Amino acid sequence: MQQRIPRLDFGCCKKPLVVGRWNAAFKVKILLEKADAVFADESTYEAKLASIRGIDGAILISASGKKHAESIARDLKTPGYDRRLLACNPDAPAATHFERTKVFVYN
Repeated sequence: MQQRIPRLDFGCCKKPLVVGRWNAAFKVKILLEKADAVFADESTYEAKLASIRGIDGAILISASGKKHAESIARDLKTPGYDRRLLACNPDAPAATHFERTKVFVYN
């Protein structure tokens, strides 16, 4: 059985900051191969936000939507970016920091 790569609405971001652990971020890197995206993890996203110009949105990737995801979601709210959450957990606590239409759950 073949699975297709899911179609995701990443909004109107031209240069999103993609935050996730290495494995998850790597998979999204495949989906965003043609995008001018900036990739970061939970320990580098703040520095990249502060030092890289042109970031106009954020995509947070978290399997559980727990642990660091909630605090990162709060931090990404501040700049007013168009934001998305990709998670495997339909009850991800981090989802409360996003508009409902901008949360994508994949099992």
